[in-house]
Amino acid sequence: DALIRDREAAASALAKAMLEGKTQAVRDELEAVLVKIESAVESRTVLFPDIVAGQHDGWEVARDLTFLSKWQGQARERFGSLW
Repeated sequence: DALIRDREAAASALAKAMLEGKTQAVRDELEAVLVKIESAVESRTVLFPDIVAGQHDGWEVARDLTFLSKWQGQARERFGSLW
């Protein structure tokens, strides 16, 4: 968020260019976070058959997926703001 604010406040092309290295680093970090979130989502969705069979707590999985979905949306929004 701080980088996004800095980019919005940068008035000149030089100021924006000076932020490009940091911007790319944050983009890379956000891409890595999005991959981790997707992996976490997949690890929960594979539990669906176990939930149906009564072998796993569906409420716990639903809670986790809700949190992960929100986090994923926020990370995607920030990533999009850096272009």
